Amino acid sequence: MEKISVSQGSLVYTDETSGEKIEAGDLELSVKNLFSGSTESSEPFKNISFTGDAGCKILKIYNLTLTNLVMRASGEKGILDINPVSMNLFGGTGEGSIRVDVTEPSPRFRVVYTLNRVRIEELLQLYSLKKNPRES
Repeated sequence: MEKISVSQGSLVYTDETSGEKIEAGDLELSVKNLFSGSTESSEPFKNISFTGDAGCKILKIYNLTLTNLVMRASGEKGILDINPVSMNLFGGTGEGSIRVDVTEPSPRFRVVYTLNRVRIEELLQLYSLKKNPRES
């Protein structure tokens, strides 16, 4: 395929086992030069190549909320490079890169990311214990 694009889209994925959701709002996506080789392989990611850009204003992954997510990605022969990737998280701003390599039996991941001006209370709130019932 030459090009696939989504403008002002939304996406909701619900895990049927846990009921947890992943939601993307105001999604912008552009994928170019999407090519799939042999579809007979049990490892389809090794046979796909593409380049693309993606972004969304808000991404909720379970209890974690990311905002202003922007990334550029390319994939070929089992290697996915996302560089750059930037987002706002825990009140701070960050950017970096992600590389996923599925060419070996065990996938390898490399994440290089810096996050500046984090609001520690937002980080702690995510990982805090459930409210003590005696406080209700």
